[in-house]
Amino acid sequence: MSRTVVILDDHKETCQAVKLFLEFEGFKCLDFQTAAPALGFIEKEPLDAVLLDLSLGAGQADGLKILEKIRKIDPHLPVIILTGNASVKSAVQAIKSGAYHYIAKPYDNDEVSLLVRKAIEERDKTRQIEILRQRASAGGGPEVIGRGPAITEALQTADKIAPTDLTVVILGESGSGKEVFAHRIHQHSARKDGPFVSLDCGTFQETLVESELFGYEKGAFTGADKRKLGQFEIASGGTLFLDEIGNLPLTVQAKLLRVLQEKKVQHLGGNKEIEVDARVIVASNRDLTGLQKEGKFREDLFHRLNQFTLVIPPLRKRAEDIPKLAAFFLENANEEMKKNVSGFSEPAVRLMKNYSWPGNVRELRNAVYRAALLAETEVRPEHLQILLTRDKFVEKTLSNTGSGRRISLKKASKHAAGVLEKQLIEEVLAQCKGNKSLAAKRLRIDRKALYNKLKKFKLT
Repeated sequence: MSRTVVILDDHKETCQAVKLFLEFEGFKCLDFQTAAPALGFIEKEPLDAVLLDLSLGAGQADGLKILEKIRKIDPHLPVIILTGNASVKSAVQAIKSGAYHYIAKPYDNDEVSLLVRKAIEERDKTRQIEILRQRASAGGGPEVIGRGPAITEALQTADKIAPTDLTVVILGESGSGKEVFAHRIHQHSARKDGPFVSLDCGTFQETLVESELFGYEKGAFTGADKRKLGQFEIASGGTLFLDEIGNLPLTVQAKLLRVLQEKKVQHLGGNKEIEVDARVIVASNRDLTGLQKEGKFREDLFHRLNQFTLVIPPLRKRAEDIPKLAAFFLENANEEMKKNVSGFSEPAVRLMKNYSWPGNVRELRNAVYRAALLAETEVRPEHLQILLTRDKFVEKTLSNTGSGRRISLKKASKHAAGVLEKQLIEEVLAQCKGNKSLAAKRLRIDRKALYNKLKKFKLT
């Protein structure tokens, strides 16, 4: 993405010259010869830096007054002063007024380009840290919803470990809310006023995850055109959450172990050790001890990380929490999509409580959002677009799949078909208020076939 730079100088030739070489460097530039349209643009449009001439000529406002107005519009927008007046006095005054830097004409193109890049880089860093700190201090992390025995036990355990500085391993199926619990631990810790930084180790290529974690210097590798902070530095003073830790390459695991032990990082391409102070919480939907046996996870790193283990229950084992979770997601969906869906029908609630939710809370959220989009007044079963009920065989099959055990696809498919058949009969009977003749017509079978199936599924 190209960065936008505004050039404000009353000399058109100067603007064109600066614009030419900056656009050659990859920037998007807009030039103005008077202050009013420039300030109007700055007030309305997103941009990354301003090049401002201190002396805009007769009849125009003083450059320092314009700088003051820009600072009021966006106090974090970097402004680089360009001027023919090379006096120390004007330079000091500009810096005191909030200018990022000061450069006198005639200027060197490379020097201006470097200043613009540095100014934007520092603004990006400040903005990123500011956002993280605002999230942390505002307590705006997602809430753990539910008061069933399984989730209550997990919450109590999380709250006990939160005030310590121990490294925590959070285990749970995909979509079960591991990051939500990590954020809760952060919010109940002494580091709550620091940043909460999350990194999914499974989303980066092997060549990129190391640079994301530890940062790099300009020129460290092809494409490294500027210095970049690593996640450990950004999270310093707060919490670093590493999701799907089992996906880290072994080479990166070794470096991570060193950082945890020494509390120092070294940028790729750099030789300076940088002290960091971040509490580390990791998560995995895979058995880390199993990965050790396969040679895919370092035993020494596991023992260094595993100062405490927190297990998050899957949604199918906390069915009593589903109605409250669904209501929460529906409220959010109504707000985001400008809808006014009142709630869930009884058959819809029953369906949600009976479904196995292999995708856990994440799947429930998606189903509710989809239903809110389709429904007009209330959510009915057909709006949810879920089909299989919760069933011991289904649970066991899903569990075996997650643990890498062998399963019979033919047997699972046959059973799933029966489960779906049973559910459809239940739902149609409920819609027909127990009228079996009407239900048989809707299912396109005769009464005798329906009675046989009712007996088979013990629905009589």
